[in-house]
Amino acid sequence: MVTLFSALFFRKKRDNTIDTGQRNLIHKKLLSLKNYRHEDQFLKKMRFIVFDTETTGFHPYSGDELLSIGAVAIENGKIQEDHIFHCYINPNRTIPGHISELTGIENHHVESAPSFLSVFSNFLDFKSHSPLIAHCAAFDFNFINVKLKSHKIMKIPNKSLDTMKLASHLLNGGDGFTLDDLLHQYGIPTTKRHHALEDARMTAKLFIHQMEQLENEGVRTLFELEKFIKYKNDLYQLNQASFNSSF
Repeated sequence: MVTLFSALFFRKKRDNTIDTGQRNLIHKKLLSLKNYRHEDQFLKKMRFIVFDTETTGFHPYSGDELLSIGAVAIENGKIQEDHIFHCYINPNRTIPGHISELTGIENHHVESAPSFLSVFSNFLDFKSHSPLIAHCAAFDFNFINVKLKSHKIMKIPNKSLDTMKLASHLLNGGDGFTLDDLLHQYGIPTTKRHHALEDARMTAKLFIHQMEQLENEGVRTLFELEKFIKYKNDLYQLNQASFNSSF
């Protein structure tokens, strides 16, 4: 059976209605994530959740809101097409015209959608303790964490990977690290861009390619990947320091 979380199964609940029980439940789930410790495992045996968001703009501190969250699961090195997540979110504001043109999300799609808290709580159930993956992850995490802060809820403490940063480590320069650039470089067909679920699915395909590259680099487990990323980050900072000192 396909596991599909859809906004169709929720009633609208405005964000300005404080649901203390729901807020406490989310806080409890996030504390569980904070206290969870991943064991070292082969990357190709792990379960990852690759996700993406759509928003009304780029500035969560200036009134922009989340419109949707989409996610797919990777397990045993393959996308689990029977285990996906996609929900619209009621932003409690109108969607700018250029955003509707970009994403295909119109006001009527979200006016009866659930609140952020409702969707995020179900997203946490979907992801469980699996590490999160996103492309340009800081953007998505920033929007989510700003919304959590507005409800006096802690930030997401989960382990996460950024396929954009990972690409910069693996490609040593490359021809650009946007999702479109990397889809082209890896020969991954582009489906529907700026749709949270489809972007998550394409990012998942990208990460599967990156796992193959990592294996060629001798990186096969979660702890080896953490060491690899730390080494590349330290090397970058060292090179930047050397560059700056030359002026």
